[in-house]
Amino acid sequence: MVVFCITNVKLDNNMKYAKLDNNMKYAKLDNNMKYAKLDNNMKYAKLDNNMKYAKLDNNRKYAKLDNNMKYAKLDNNMKYAKLDNNMKYAKLDNNMKYDKLDNNMKYAKLDNNMKYAKLDNNMKYPKLDNNMKYAKLDNNMKYPKLDNNMKYAKLDNNMKYAQ
Repeated sequence: MVVFCITNVKLDNNMKYAKLDNNMKYAKLDNNMKYAKLDNNMKYAKLDNNMKYAKLDNNRKYAKLDNNMKYAKLDNNMKYAKLDNNMKYAKLDNNMKYDKLDNNMKYAKLDNNMKYAKLDNNMKYPKLDNNMKYAKLDNNMKYPKLDNNMKYAKLDNNMKYAQ
């Protein structure tokens, strides 16, 4: 689903972040979870080949995760993934690659090389830096490191780099 885009995306408070695997197909969740779905029980969401949104349940509305997680509901245009009530929408760009930031600057968008991110003004969410300057990356040089609670990247003392 769109919430499982190339970036790390925060879901509700009981959830962790999601990032795509190396083949950019499956949303890999936190260490306690598996890859997104192919199972018949519709517990895990799988991105379609165009990386637009998850396979839906029989009612064509919800992309189910596991039992401990909430639902992401697609809007009528099949573009937006609505998260919990405290969050906004994430929308893919025309190339179906990037999570555009919403007006409240909550959702991150990757730069063209899909590597770097900096935090938004609220110091909570990774935000793309077009000059590829911000955020220390993980060992695979792809994802910003998160804090120990896997919630968001912390800025360093100079308020520039994500630790």
